[in-house]
Amino acid sequence: MRLLVITLEYDAFPFSGNGVYAQSLVRGLEQQPDVIVDVVCGSPEHDEEACNSKALVKIQLPRWCSLDGACSHREFRDQAIKRLDALYEGGHPQPDLVLCVDWHAQPIGAHLRWRLGGLAMVYLNFRVFSRGRPDGFLACQEFRSVDQAWLTLALSESDAALLR
Repeated sequence: MRLLVITLEYDAFPFSGNGVYAQSLVRGLEQQPDVIVDVVCGSPEHDEEACNSKALVKIQLPRWCSLDGACSHREFRDQAIKRLDALYEGGHPQPDLVLCVDWHAQPIGAHLRWRLGGLAMVYLNFRVFSRGRPDGFLACQEFRSVDQAWLTLALSESDAALLR
């Protein structure tokens, strides 16, 4: 089985728990027999060390150390879609399943689901960004992520309740 993990933060120097969780997730998946894991991630601009050996696609981003609405989520989305389209058009093996870490990854996963013909997408909610702000931009992004996913996994019952 080939998995594609899409995560904004997955470099050698994670700045939040999301990066640590993403690294742990990939390490655990790679230990499973017959599982191949490709990673799409962001990294700070001008940082050639980040995502050094695991990333299929690494997107250098102008704003780093932020996962909220002010982060480089648009640049991440646009560049990842462009580069993944080129890879798959060039014959790179397509994933069987896409794992989207937090709301930043969902637009890329949704594009691939459409582009690759019904690909299943799992939304991994590592943090509820809209906690305490149920009507804002982040709540909208999280709702869209849950709505478009084949399966949503949250870290706790309280997080899952906030996403419903």
